[in-house]
Amino acid sequence: MMRIETLKYTPRSFLTRSVAVVKDRSLVIAFPGSKRGAGQCFEAITGGLRHAVETLTGSASECGNNHHGK
Repeated sequence: MMRIETLKYTPRSFLTRSVAVVKDRSLVIAFPGSKRGAGQCFEAITGGLRHAVETLTGSASECGNNHHGK
């Protein structure tokens, strides 16, 4: 999502590292180094952040996938 969104602003955005990992129970997201690029990427993913955190903490109640093994 971050790359798709930032391609609207610069054709070089595909060169950025678009990484999100789970470490223990934390979500770690690598944003671009520029303030503008980081802001654009954050805006692109804000809609899914709540669900990601709820999934990590096991409190996601509305989910289309079986992340929880239930």
